[in-house]
Amino acid sequence: AAIAPSIVLCLYYFWTSKNKYAKAAFAVAGIFIANAIVLINSRGAFLGVAISILIFMYYMYFSSFQRKFQKLSAVFITLAGISGGLYLADDAFIERIYSISSETEVNEEQESGATRMVFWAASVEMAKDYPFGKGFRGFNVYAHLYIPEGVNTGRKVNRTVHSTWFEALSEIGYLGLFALIMMLYYCAKTTQKCKSYLKKNNQVDQYFKIIAIQASLIAFMIAMTFMNRLRAEILYWCVLYTAIAYNIYVLKRHTEDEPVVTKLGSVR
Repeated sequence: AAIAPSIVLCLYYFWTSKNKYAKAAFAVAGIFIANAIVLINSRGAFLGVAISILIFMYYMYFSSFQRKFQKLSAVFITLAGISGGLYLADDAFIERIYSISSETEVNEEQESGATRMVFWAASVEMAKDYPFGKGFRGFNVYAHLYIPEGVNTGRKVNRTVHSTWFEALSEIGYLGLFALIMMLYYCAKTTQKCKSYLKKNNQVDQYFKIIAIQASLIAFMIAMTFMNRLRAEILYWCVLYTAIAYNIYVLKRHTEDEPVVTKLGSVR
């Protein structure tokens, strides 16, 4: 989850950098990060990377806001990415990704990906009893009271809920989950305002930088859906980048555009 947002940022800087050495550096970084995603075998991180890149490539190809040779670059990057992905993927990684769709039923004899949905349902039941949450690792302590008997939970009964959304629900309650959702909602809202302003002022590179920031946050949000990442630094770095972008491209620009009235009443 920590490295998932960085691939789309590497892609953006590889595409926009004019310096060939910078391009090479971002290409190498992207290859090593992609290889790490494959070796780690995290399904959530893979989904986050895949969807974030799809979002960025969609805008590159279909957006009416275009740089010179942008569509051609999108085709080249797509073909290169698919070729590199096929080269890096091993049998273990392919089987792991295939299990996303195959593990749909809870196995009482062995823990599987579908077991997490049982944990999520248990956190909902727990929230009914503790609407303000039970604090840090609250689900871990009370999980055995809400997970149905017969469900295999691995080596121990008390398990992590395996989702940031349900982690928030069980630890900080309905209000905490609402605060998390609203924080991310305003990240989306402010970055949309950035995009509108940059498109209006014909700033193509900055426009796609905002899309890369949005996609990187989406990558982490998808990954954290399957992991406990409520207190992860990377989440709040992604949020911080949206706030910085809004400050630079909207708030400061509006301040600079406003006329200054002097004491004598003249405008400059």
